[in-house]
Amino acid sequence: MQPGFQVPANGTLLVGSDGTVSAVIKTETGEETVSLGQFEIARFPNPEALAAAGGNFYRATTAAGEAQMTVPQTEGAGSIVQYALEGSNVDVAEELITMISAQRSYELNSKVIQTADEMMQVAASLKR
Repeated sequence: MQPGFQVPANGTLLVGSDGTVSAVIKTETGEETVSLGQFEIARFPNPEALAAAGGNFYRATTAAGEAQMTVPQTEGAGSIVQYALEGSNVDVAEELITMISAQRSYELNSKVIQTADEMMQVAASLKR
């Protein structure tokens, strides 16, 4: 279900951290704030069972349970930030360094095993 907010043509949209949606309308006497509604956040008993629908969208499944609608900033539901862009939680440079370090460790361990194998072959040939 998608909310049906209609912002007047001469209005500016405002979204509060608690999900309230309002518009600031310019009038002949100044500005007037008009309430348009409120966003709700859907929470699921088993959010890991939501099906990825692509583009950061998820689809409800029976395994996820029934959606529990709540108002932002209540019952631990979080808040809404207008004009915010969510960034990545991954530091690319740090992850590349970690990957290179792991690759070098793998190469060293591989050489240790190869050298041990060669030593065993030499020892086996000396026994004869």
